[in-house]
Amino acid sequence: MKTIPLSNKDYHELMALSRELQTQENHSQAFPYFWEAASEKLEIDPNDEGKVVKIYDNDQEETYTAEKYADDDPEFYEKFLLKEEVEIKVIGEPEPYDFNLENEWLDYIELHRDVHVFSENWNQKTDHNPSLFLNNIKSYIKHNQHHLGRNPQTYARSVW
Repeated sequence: MKTIPLSNKDYHELMALSRELQTQENHSQAFPYFWEAASEKLEIDPNDEGKVVKIYDNDQEETYTAEKYADDDPEFYEKFLLKEEVEIKVIGEPEPYDFNLENEWLDYIELHRDVHVFSENWNQKTDHNPSLFLNNIKSYIKHNQHHLGRNPQTYARSVW
């Protein structure tokens, strides 16, 4: 049997890693297992039946929610509410956004502006940056939470 010379310090560190590997949670996965970060990320729904509706304005080259589009152009939203095609000026506070009229609002925007309306869904995605140690992934989530998406968490996978 071959042996590798090892200092006491290295031996104790390797034994600590071995202990951690064998005693950490495994979320009922078969050994050997590894850890990844998982979160929900918005993905375009190919059938346009998603829950999150977005508007891509071709002129501005920006993406908006229906509410933000109304907030950014209150005169246009006021025209929609009054069903008039004349120039009007918003006096005082603009009308609050009415979620009950969202479908009609989206149709009106598509009819009168150069925009594309599409929908997205929140889908669970894993960040393929695996580790053998749960603590590494918890630290990764803590420091990269702003890049991971909504509700980041640890996710165990089995090599089998």
